[in-house]
Amino acid sequence: MSDRNRIVLDIAEICLSVEADRHMDRIQMGGAFEAFFNASPPTVKARVLSSPMPALFLTAESLVFDVRDRWAFYRMDGQNVLVQRHSASSSLADRLMIFDRDFTHGEIFIRGPFSADSPVTLPNPLDYPLGQVLMVCLLARSRGVMVHACGIDDHGRGYLFAGNSGHGKSTMARLWNEEARILNDDRIVVREKDGQFWMYATPWHGDVAAVSPEAVPLAGIFFLGRSGDHTLVPVGRLQASTKLLTRLFPPLWDPDGMAFTLGFLARLTAAVPCCDLAFVPHKSIVDFVRCSV
Repeated sequence: MSDRNRIVLDIAEICLSVEADRHMDRIQMGGAFEAFFNASPPTVKARVLSSPMPALFLTAESLVFDVRDRWAFYRMDGQNVLVQRHSASSSLADRLMIFDRDFTHGEIFIRGPFSADSPVTLPNPLDYPLGQVLMVCLLARSRGVMVHACGIDDHGRGYLFAGNSGHGKSTMARLWNEEARILNDDRIVVREKDGQFWMYATPWHGDVAAVSPEAVPLAGIFFLGRSGDHTLVPVGRLQASTKLLTRLFPPLWDPDGMAFTLGFLARLTAAVPCCDLAFVPHKSIVDFVRCSV
């Protein structure tokens, strides 16, 4: 568990820093996030404040997107405002992220019983859900996509096992655990570099806590399902794009970001083989996948 005034992370080659506004304060960040600590110059910078929540007049006209039981996105005065609610029935904000138009500089406010005169330890400002929402916003700026998927690095070959809750992503991670490197069992970023698609982990994992910050070229995309036997069926480009879209974390609040995402999926599914994969939760699935790609 790290306890510092300033932390820099590299997630999917997006380098961002979070820094406590007061020199005497510390940011507590541990678990999977520690794997992403970095010393590179950040392109995204955020100050983390223990001061009281600012008085914002958030109106229906400024509301861009609303997940009623968790968070909301507002755009006002040229700024992007992410609000994490205290509860589904409360209008109180537990956290606020206020970023500039390009998501390069921002402030993160965390509600708490913090002392104005004494040092405080601030909880992880990039915790779920707002940290993940921020990453989706950054990816939507022509960088890549975040997929609801398990990512496996099989000695330099990247396998993306895409699925929604209950489809077997964490099960797949456990089956590969002794055979290959698990990037993440639940949230994977895909980016394009020089015409090749690469897969990256994120710190926001599912039931399997193992993560790796390393990137790997993407060799195959598998849409997970359960059956009485291992079965692999190729999926065409259009159907694969549709299946991926339902397994993404899409920037629905951003028309330009959605246009980029759709174009990205078209290129991705043209370049990487896509299949429906039904499987039995048994170690034999490892060799079955290896022989199929």
